[in-house]
Amino acid sequence: DIEPSIDFSGRINSANKINIVSEVNGITLLSNYKFEVGESFKKGEVLLSIKDHDVALELKSVKSQFLSLLIQVLPDVKMDYPDLGNKLQSYINNFNLDKRIADLPLTSSSKQRNFLSSRQILSNYYSIKSLENRLDKFRIKAPFDGVVTKALIDPGSNVMIGQPIGEFISLQNYEINTTVSVQESGLISIGNEAVIKSDDMNSQIVGIVQRIGSHINELTQSIDISISVDSEYIKDGMYVSGKIICDTIKNAYAIERSKIIN
Repeated sequence: DIEPSIDFSGRINSANKINIVSEVNGITLLSNYKFEVGESFKKGEVLLSIKDHDVALELKSVKSQFLSLLIQVLPDVKMDYPDLGNKLQSYINNFNLDKRIADLPLTSSSKQRNFLSSRQILSNYYSIKSLENRLDKFRIKAPFDGVVTKALIDPGSNVMIGQPIGEFISLQNYEINTTVSVQESGLISIGNEAVIKSDDMNSQIVGIVQRIGSHINELTQSIDISISVDSEYIKDGMYVSGKIICDTIKNAYAIERSKIIN
């Protein structure tokens, strides 16, 4: 029984790496956390804030108009649909201009739904939801625990829609993208271990073959292999090498390659 090994080399990249792009226009605001290279953020923390006063005021104005509309239709709803009228009365009593709009009371029939729709209740409600979603885009939050690796703007600068702002990566999950020959790829299976080493590491670490390409890379005429690895000793962009330990070959005999020439 022989366990063949295949040499490889490549760069370590964070498996979770995102380019941060602005979806709105505005001026960036100063915050307690600095959006600079090397700054760490927890999931959900605000990476960067953009001035949103105009949109916030517009949202309050639309919500105020919506509340006025609800009050106008309430008598008719109570008369035609008493159950829905009681729910709507409670909804109005708990309406708060400073908080996110609550879900509308559920209708129990198509007639109730059509009534609310004919009075522009539904269209106004979804307009408010749309504005709230737009307002959220003025605060760019970290999608996972990580660190800023590129910061392309300074606090107080103006940003435009679609403008690149920076890069954010996770420090937990990494992967190595490398290539092997077509023949070698036939020996590799998903789940095979890979022994990884580097001049910058004092010890070897172990990764796992995560993905095997199903096509030939046009530039290298080889098969792409992705190896997942997680270790405190590695960094994004580090160059490493190693061996992929392939599946065991039964009843085989190893011969030096130089012995079979000609």
